[in-house]
Amino acid sequence: MVEVATASISGRVKACRVHDLLHDLAIWLSENEKFSIMARAMQSKGPAG
Repeated sequence: MVEVATASISGRVKACRVHDLLHDLAIWLSENEKFSIMARAMQSKGPAG
């Protein structure tokens, strides 16, 4: 499901979002079809000290 995230005062859509289950499905399908490469964020530790 695609949902309106923000809209202008006049009612025009400024941003939208995808339901998390649909997002996961789209990622799974694109990886299986070798349609895209997903960059995963690496967790980094802050400065030591």
